[in-house]
Amino acid sequence: TDVVPVKINVDTIDNLFYENDIPVDFIKIDTEGWEYFILQGGEKTIQKYKPFIQIEWSEVNMKQCNVDMHEFQKYIDDKMGYTKKALISEELFLVPK
Repeated sequence: TDVVPVKINVDTIDNLFYENDIPVDFIKIDTEGWEYFILQGGEKTIQKYKPFIQIEWSEVNMKQCNVDMHEFQKYIDDKMGYTKKALISEELFLVPK
């Protein structure tokens, strides 16, 4: 089979929601290692609306995306102001402090 490249449009959470003043109550992220970058692209939205966040994550996938796990944890605790409510297998639930 031939591999056919497909173009897709991507945008940040902030461009979609913050810039359009659309409230957000819940965010679910499952992006095979890119979760840290997704959160960074939603900082304004997250700070304004304080949604609950569910992250499907894998340390192996994050390392493949050049994400340092210590930096990711520090980002959640310090920069975002969220608490890790539960960690079930590869699911992380975050709630605002």
